[in-house]
Amino acid sequence: MLHSIDGDARILDVSNYWLDRLGYQRQEIIGQKWIEFLTSASRHQVQENLSDFSRNGSCWDIPYQFVRKNGEVIDTLLSAIADKDDNGNITRTLAVIIDITERKKAEAALRESEARFKIMADSAPVLIWMTDLNHQGVFFNKAWLEFTGSSLEQQLGDAWLENIHVKERNLCCQILSNRNGKNQTIEIQFRIRGIDEQYYWMLGKQVPRFNSQGEIIGYIGSCIDITEIVNAKEQLSQANNQLEKNTIQLSRAKEEAESANQAKSSFIAHMSHELRTPLNGILGFAQILQTDENLNQEQHRKVDTIYQSGEHLLTLLNDILNLSKIEANQLELELKYISFPSFIEKIISIIDVRAKQKNLTFNYQALSPLPAVIRCDETRLRQVLLNLLGNAIKFTSKGEVNFSLKTLGNCESTKLENNQKKWIRFQIEDTGSGISPEKIKEIFLPFHQLKNENSLNEGSGLGLTISQKIVNLMGGEIKVETIPEIGSKFYFDICFAEAENTPENSDISLEIQPIGIKGDYPKILIIDDNQTNRAVVVSYLQKLGFEVSEADNGKQGLEKIESLKPDLILLDLVMPVMDGFQTIEALRNNPQFKDLPIIVISANAMFDAQLSSYRIGCNAFLSKPIDLKLLIQSIAQFIEIEWIYPQPTNLVLSTQDNQSQQIVTSAKNNTDNLIIAPSPEQINQLLHLTQIGDIEAILQQAKHLQDSDTKYSSFTNKVCELAQSFQQHKLLKFLENLLK
Repeated sequence: MLHSIDGDARILDVSNYWLDRLGYQRQEIIGQKWIEFLTSASRHQVQENLSDFSRNGSCWDIPYQFVRKNGEVIDTLLSAIADKDDNGNITRTLAVIIDITERKKAEAALRESEARFKIMADSAPVLIWMTDLNHQGVFFNKAWLEFTGSSLEQQLGDAWLENIHVKERNLCCQILSNRNGKNQTIEIQFRIRGIDEQYYWMLGKQVPRFNSQGEIIGYIGSCIDITEIVNAKEQLSQANNQLEKNTIQLSRAKEEAESANQAKSSFIAHMSHELRTPLNGILGFAQILQTDENLNQEQHRKVDTIYQSGEHLLTLLNDILNLSKIEANQLELELKYISFPSFIEKIISIIDVRAKQKNLTFNYQALSPLPAVIRCDETRLRQVLLNLLGNAIKFTSKGEVNFSLKTLGNCESTKLENNQKKWIRFQIEDTGSGISPEKIKEIFLPFHQLKNENSLNEGSGLGLTISQKIVNLMGGEIKVETIPEIGSKFYFDICFAEAENTPENSDISLEIQPIGIKGDYPKILIIDDNQTNRAVVVSYLQKLGFEVSEADNGKQGLEKIESLKPDLILLDLVMPVMDGFQTIEALRNNPQFKDLPIIVISANAMFDAQLSSYRIGCNAFLSKPIDLKLLIQSIAQFIEIEWIYPQPTNLVLSTQDNQSQQIVTSAKNNTDNLIIAPSPEQINQLLHLTQIGDIEAILQQAKHLQDSDTKYSSFTNKVCELAQSFQQHKLLKFLENLLK
């Protein structure tokens, strides 16, 4: 904007831009004093500057505020030159006016922005800093100053770099020297000295600052304290290193343990084989001699002693094997339906003998009706009960041992399960020495034996350990209540599936052993390198009427199979020339003999040996020492045999007045001695009571029949004898035969 004024400061002329900017018409301003268009403050400023202007004849960039016609104020910078006459008086002045209104607004906005930035920076919880291009600090927020314990003046310039650890200082400067013009965030980790003179790890982020021309003028950044994170990472790294070392050590230890376990398993398998081989001869021939009618009573007693001693040694060996299976998680339950009364009857008969040997009273009681048929692992359940009852007999020097059973109610079952399930409690109480409280936990530890002053420490010390593991596998737990010098109570609860009748596949041992075979004699080939083992089986089977041939290795066995065409093979596993596995494989690959029944009889009772035998193609597996009763049952599964049984013998039953009466069980005998049975309805009542195991009710019913008619005396005496001796399975057969 331009204007010229005369010596009296009146406007002579103005530029068109001046008119447009202030909003006047030319005729409105010509002749007017120019200061009339200024704000009062600017008028006052003109008066202050007038003397200097008159003296110098010029002025430059003087800030004045003009007022537009609409009242709006605009900021300007005025520069002027005066014309003077000869006397030095100003005659005319030419002024150039620059409108700086927008610049003033921008400066005000910038100042406001800087004020807001400072407020925000000072209230931020992170450390904020600002530098120029020469690393000189120009701003630090309140958090920075408080963290370092410094004032702003102490941090300006390059003084702020003194707070950065010497190891990271050069790196920070290198990053601040980056002038590639890219507006990118740069991260850096460095340490800053705090007010406590300790160094703290920081995560810094910085970006370049630009001027209006897009040139980098410095940097602004922030940083947060990550000391805890860095320390945690370092600790984690150390832990990982240690973990890696531990993992390597554990891996080595695992390999060593696996190697040791393999060595242990190999040792156990080897020792099992070596011990079972002679035991097979001892127990096998003992079983044969037990059936020899030519021996007198004393000889039978000695044979029984041999057999019982061998059985005891076999039990110890089986305990070791069972523990090995448990440790390897290889112990599995073999579930099948069994006659529960018959099962309990056998347990009672075994324990009753032991109790009488120590002059102890042994009592059994069914506290509630029991199922006739249950599904369980008969062998394992028998093992547990015999162990617990055997311990009760062992640690009781006088008094009694009580064995009781009762149902506790139904178990929870899924919709897919058709059979009802019931909880059954097995409880054994004794009046023995009891167990001190501090010893209760120890009794379930492997190889731990409680000392008993009245008996030697027999056994392996594994009985309770294995029993607890088996009960756990069945879903229960053996619990103990005991009072020292008073007695102990062991009990556990198991959930069993029950059935109304014994299925056809239930495994019920033969009560009477056969003495021969009707019809054609089956041909059996036994392949075993041990002559004693072969002799036991050959002697027993030939006595029954089997045609038995022998081979001492697999190769010789295959040759004899070709010529003899046997009906069944009894095969050992460990043999020279060709072992049992190779023999089975050869037979299964031969179309002519691929279906030939093969029963493995091995001294290796380990789980792996059994599993491998079944996988390669054997039909059954029996462990040495061989149970001859179990052997003929297994043979009968694969060969159709009609057995010959011994003729029935006379029984002597005890009557209620303790008199002996001879009862003949064969219908071929004289009619005077025949048992006179009551009505089918009464027999069915007794049959039902027998199936549920209610012994007390059976005895009451028998007494009622005896009182009603003495002709039933023979019948009731028989029923009472079987019921009182808990021979429920025999009682069931007796009643069923009468119904037929």
